[in-house]
Amino acid sequence: MIIAKLQSWALTALAVLAVLVGAYAMGGRAARRSVEIDRVRRDEKSREAAKNVARKVDQMDDDSLADEFDRLRDKRRR
Repeated sequence: MIIAKLQSWALTALAVLAVLVGAYAMGGRAARRSVEIDRVRRDEKSREAAKNVARKVDQMDDDSLADEFDRLRDKRRR
């Protein structure tokens, strides 16, 4: 009788531990996937921003570029 109860308790404890380990592993996988998705989105935003800057620079004439450069340099010194 006591052995059956101990065996039942042990199997229940093992089942609970198995579920917890499985949930932990799935959560870790989901967290890594989420971090990777965020990284890819940030990279895409950075590339898009770089393209926008390049496009704006290509559209400016030399005087406008010099003025913008001076403005940004002065702003950075503050």
